[in-house]
Amino acid sequence: MKYLFFSVNCYSVRVISVLFTYFFLLCPVLFAAGDSLSDSARTDQERTDPRMEAEIAFNTGRQYEDVSDYEKAGKYYNIAFKLYSEENNERGISKTLIRLGVLNDYWGNYSRALELYQKALLLAQKNKDYETIAAGYSNIGTIFDYWANYSLAMEYYQKALKLSEKYEYERLTAINYGNIGLIYEYWGNFDLALEYGIKALTINERLGRKNGMAINLGNLGKVYQKQGDYRRSLESFNKAVIIAEEIGNRENLASTLGSLGTVYEVMGENSIALDNYRRALKISEEINTPEWTIDNLRNIGRAYIKTEPVKAINFLNRALQLSEKVGRKLKTQEIYELLSEVHALQKNYKKAFEYHLRFSKLRESLFAQNNAKRISDLEASWAFSKKIEMQEREAREEAKRQEAIVNRRNSIQYTGIILFIGILFVTLSLTSKYIVSETILNYFVLVFFLILFEFVLLLFDPVFDGFTSGIPVYKLSLNILVAGGISVLNYYFEKILISRYRTTIARTGGV
Repeated sequence: MKYLFFSVNCYSVRVISVLFTYFFLLCPVLFAAGDSLSDSARTDQERTDPRMEAEIAFNTGRQYEDVSDYEKAGKYYNIAFKLYSEENNERGISKTLIRLGVLNDYWGNYSRALELYQKALLLAQKNKDYETIAAGYSNIGTIFDYWANYSLAMEYYQKALKLSEKYEYERLTAINYGNIGLIYEYWGNFDLALEYGIKALTINERLGRKNGMAINLGNLGKVYQKQGDYRRSLESFNKAVIIAEEIGNRENLASTLGSLGTVYEVMGENSIALDNYRRALKISEEINTPEWTIDNLRNIGRAYIKTEPVKAINFLNRALQLSEKVGRKLKTQEIYELLSEVHALQKNYKKAFEYHLRFSKLRESLFAQNNAKRISDLEASWAFSKKIEMQEREAREEAKRQEAIVNRRNSIQYTGIILFIGILFVTLSLTSKYIVSETILNYFVLVFFLILFEFVLLLFDPVFDGFTSGIPVYKLSLNILVAGGISVLNYYFEKILISRYRTTIARTGGV
């Protein structure tokens, strides 16, 4: 009886020891969960590390970009870029390069924008940062869009959309839907333009991205206008105006008010059109955007041509002066034509002819320049596209090479571990009856199953990560199941070996 009690007690101690050992092996998972909770509880005052400062600078830049203050946005993006570079944070560097590229796109520095996008893509592909890769593709598409290379623009938008849908980057998915809709609008396929525009709007509404909603509504309004559906066009533009006012995006507000005015002008509602043009002009002058200011001065002048030609000439001359100052030749050409029309209505045929001659000469000059520029832009877009393709191919080949090296190393190491565990198992099975005591036998069995447990966790860790999405509580649950299974094997294997050991002791007359 004493011996039986002693055996049960020893076995209980062993079981408890095994359970405690498994528990401490699982403690890192618990600590990881605890760290994530403690991180979220830290105060802002404690978050003074350079990486957090870089994130704050980057997010501040995004806020200024959203309200069209590109100068301040650029300032904060440059601060973020410097801090990310000091920390050698390549993901941070690549996403900041994308935003700096977008600013250069706004400013019309398209070559510089492409250069920044290319640098960002190199880093993003190296780090498998698919969100930044998708953003890079989308922004490169906008450059080709500007160059009127719509097929190549569509190709990049589709590549970006494929990634954003695969990895569920909804914000980028909405942007790409909107961009694809614009391409279909340029191609005259208004049904598909509306389909993609509505998809983009639906996602932005769900995400609460009001800036995106305003842009989508403005684009839909233009499509409806081209279809002659003025009711829906006005509805879309008015919604866009309300949102732009709410979020304080004055550039978008000025643009939308101008578009709203054109619909009313086409409908013959000149007084309402003029009200919108004046509001748009006031905003564009306040935020110092010459492009919109020229457009609004021109629109007001055009609206006055038949009713108040003197006012029309005044606004058109102001538009002409600014357009010539900033070198916007296409807009200058449009204003020459309108001035020729209004002077002809006033029977001032000399002035009308003078502006008509200027219009004709500039049109011919622009036609030649546009052809040359179009050829140059097409050559540049083709060269850049080939460069990106080569870069992507090299990145894929390098990734495959690195993957092959890692797989070969892992295969060798896993094979070695399996052989070691197998040899250990066979050795323990064959020599168990020769071990001098049960305590030593229990020790070897415990060590063997601890090694087996660690190897199983190592082998299946990627599978567990994918299955649990890395959530510590779920991962802990799976590890407990594995520990339970190993415990059962431990119990039966130890039972067999102890039985053999005792049989040997009994035959040899040992105590």
